[in-house]
Amino acid sequence: MSKRIISNIILLLSLFSYSLVHRLYLVQNIPSMANFIATSFLILLTSLTILLLGFKKDKINPLKKKVNITVIIFLVLYFAISYLIGLEGGYVANSNSLNLISILGNIFIPTIIIICTEIFRYIVINANKDRKFILSLSTILIIFFELCFTNDLKIFMNKETLVMALTLNIIPIISKNLALSYLTYETGLKPTLFYRLIMELSIFVVPMVPVLGNYLTSIIGVTLPVCIFIKASQIVDKYYGREEIEKKKKTGFIDVIIVGMLAIVFFVACKTLPSRAPTPGNFSNSIISVFNIGE
Repeated sequence: MSKRIISNIILLLSLFSYSLVHRLYLVQNIPSMANFIATSFLILLTSLTILLLGFKKDKINPLKKKVNITVIIFLVLYFAISYLIGLEGGYVANSNSLNLISILGNIFIPTIIIICTEIFRYIVINANKDRKFILSLSTILIIFFELCFTNDLKIFMNKETLVMALTLNIIPIISKNLALSYLTYETGLKPTLFYRLIMELSIFVVPMVPVLGNYLTSIIGVTLPVCIFIKASQIVDKYYGREEIEKKKKTGFIDVIIVGMLAIVFFVACKTLPSRAPTPGNFSNSIISVFNIGE
């Protein structure tokens, strides 16, 4: 057994084991320390990954520039459309303190977790581009870690909470990580960092959040990564002059249909959910509604 295979086993097994410990023990017994311990673990895991597999500098090239710009464009469109929808559905105000010190305190742990996770993904994928099993397993375990980090075991207690978690959290996380692993494999670290840092930290810095409702939130959570994947794959194929590019040009309309079908499926699935918006305000008192429809 080669040194690289042993290193992969150690790293992936560590991530899997910690994910279980985090959800089954830390969150249950010392919840106030769980996030801090998770951050510390990821720093150690990332350091160990660099030590065992090395870190290849993510050099920029025309392909990476195009994909980076594409990701940013999709994110800008997402926020623009979301806030336009808010003109109809209303907004909720973020009651978290928005002064600089409070913002830095709120985003510190999430930022470290995102950066460490994406560096871990980048190193493992770059060190194993010739091993499809490791590529697939690493993505599955990153998904597993994020699910353990964000979901309570209580969601499995009844149908309503399980369906809500599936449509608003679990399936979007799977969709997101599949797209991010593809971006990492083809272009490197930066597009995944852009996507996650902007999408996941924006809630801590914006004064108001548009009320999209469970339907649109579920649809967007799945289709936004899919759209980025489709566009990025077309750019990658064109850049490398792959034979599939001509076929992709001809089937661009089919890609749109696929995304539309996904949206319809999730719309139907979400019909079982309450119609209120899935903002933190639904689960705590941290966000309160101050702007309603027509105001």
